[in-house]
Amino acid sequence: MAETQTTRFAFSKPNVGEETDAWGTIWNLNADEMDVRAGGYISFGINAGSDTVLALATYTNPVIILTATLSANVNVEFPATEGWWVVKNGTTGDFTLALKVTGGTGVVIARGDWCMIYSDGTNAELVQWGVSAGGAGGTDFADAQEKLGAHLAHQWFT
Repeated sequence: MAETQTTRFAFSKPNVGEETDAWGTIWNLNADEMDVRAGGYISFGINAGSDTVLALATYTNPVIILTATLSANVNVEFPATEGWWVVKNGTTGDFTLALKVTGGTGVVIARGDWCMIYSDGTNAELVQWGVSAGGAGGTDFADAQEKLGAHLAHQWFT
């Protein structure tokens, strides 16, 4: 039987009693992925004039610097999974860059700005500490803390 994968980050889950003499290899690959997720970053060139859907190798990094000389307004789409990322809009050009979940809503990030976004698997939200819940599409600190805390607790303790 083929091994399964975790839903959020596609870690390999060998089936009990199978993969004889391969568990070390599988564990090492998973450990490398966890290392990236814990503190990796990537500078990633997006499509300059059309939307970009991020692949697993890109969105597994918690810090993403997006680059391109934009020739149109573009969306950068994260997968429909829960998670949080620190993102920099490192693009140039007089067009907008929006971060969103595929099929959901998102937020526009100004050129040169860093932001933290949280995805509930349906929509992306800008996490802004010190901004009221009704302000500029963001959330207040308590809301962000609750969401991130619940996400991290779910990731590490279930």
